[in-house]
Amino acid sequence: MNTKQKGNKAENEAKKILESKGWIVEKARSQLTCIGPGRFIRSDLDYFGLYDLIAKHEGGETLWIQVKSTASGVSSAKKPIEDFEKYLGETELSVIVQKVARKGFVWYEYIQGNWHKKYTDLKGLPCEKFIISDGGITE
Repeated sequence: MNTKQKGNKAENEAKKILESKGWIVEKARSQLTCIGPGRFIRSDLDYFGLYDLIAKHEGGETLWIQVKSTASGVSSAKKPIEDFEKYLGETELSVIVQKVARKGFVWYEYIQGNWHKKYTDLKGLPCEKFIISDGGITE
């Protein structure tokens, strides 16, 4: 599985989890671009160049979500999201979701200038911290 496929799978799994909890979720689309005669590339059009998913809850809350499949991806995503936070309203929240192969997800929520972590299993149920053995973070 290549990096693009891995990322799409993680996005789809995060989307399913949120939908199972009553959120409606929209996924950023990709665009086909012609780069020469008969040559095309597909590129992602993240929301504001940052977010893969937008989720809305009936109570009016909005989640702006960046999905990552590596710990290094999480680190590089934090600063641009922190800079964008000034454009979000009181009921909006930035979240980075890291898919951890065969273990679950780490959800990083940016709340009032601080990152907070929570863990879920592959079905989205809360769980204890887990060890990421493939060179990523160890909890």
